Amino acid sequence: MRTFELRQYTLRSKDALDIYMNQVYPRHLNSFPLFGIDPQGIWTVKDSTEPQALVLVSYPEGEDPGEVVRRYMGSAEFAEETKDWDRSNIVAVQSTILSCPRRLLLSSERKTAVQNLMGNFFWDMGIVVYHNQSGCPPTAQPDRPMMDFW
Repeated sequence: MRTFELRQYTLRSKDALDIYMNQVYPRHLNSFPLFGIDPQGIWTVKDSTEPQALVLVSYPEGEDPGEVVRRYMGSAEFAEETKDWDRSNIVAVQSTILSCPRRLLLSSERKTAVQNLMGNFFWDMGIVVYHNQSGCPPTAQPDRPMMDFW
């Protein structure tokens, strides 16, 4: 089973958040697969006093997420994707490794229930969540909407 990580980015300003969401993060979608990173979704925090983005990604089973991120951030691909971005616009990053009991992954009904629960959880936290209607996680394709959630 893949390892999931929720990354919370706090940005310097609303403008920096908009640039990150619409320009910088989409560039990563092309290189993530080279490092085994599978993006699951990206969200913004609704009505937050601090501009924040929440990113859910997964890593191959058995890989250390911290080591994967270090390799990725040290790569030529990452340098190219962020060359015109002032990295000091990200003022804080918080990482949470998530676990999911395997029994929740057994049926499509349970998957739908978990997705609805997570959507409600994020909504209750004031996080804007955008759902796609296919019931499947979004793939790392630059032409897809960025705000899909399963």
